Amino acid sequence: MIVRLVILAAVLLATACSAGIGDSCSVNSDCGTDRICDTSQPNGYCTSADCLRVPCPSDAECIEYADQVSYCMQRCGPFSFCRDGFTCVEGVKSPDGTKTYAGFCNQAASSPDAVFPPDDGLGGMDIPAIDTSVADAPAGG
Repeated sequence: MIVRLVILAAVLLATACSAGIGDSCSVNSDCGTDRICDTSQPNGYCTSADCLRVPCPSDAECIEYADQVSYCMQRCGPFSFCRDGFTCVEGVKSPDGTKTYAGFCNQAASSPDAVFPPDDGLGGMDIPAIDTSVADAPAGG
């Protein structure tokens, strides 16, 4: 009986401590089983790819960048803040201009690693794109 309670408590603690969208990470396994770690972001950024097909959790916004490339980004706003190194970006339109995104946490422009390429693939957004070319492959895949 005690062994079962200890195992149950361990499972509950592991579940409760799973990294959320926007949390820091070093490798995919830091983000849980269904997320990837974008290591190009300061201290890593847990995200999910292809959220146009697989919806984001309720605390994240699905941001489409270009050519239907999309990632879950942590939501933010007046009472929900971004971690250090990130800023809350609000009022950004989708690449086709059909929707305006809720606020989401993105790499801060003041960050020394922030990159603003001339064609950032963000449909005119003046914010850095997620660079998945340096992110490690999804866990288990």
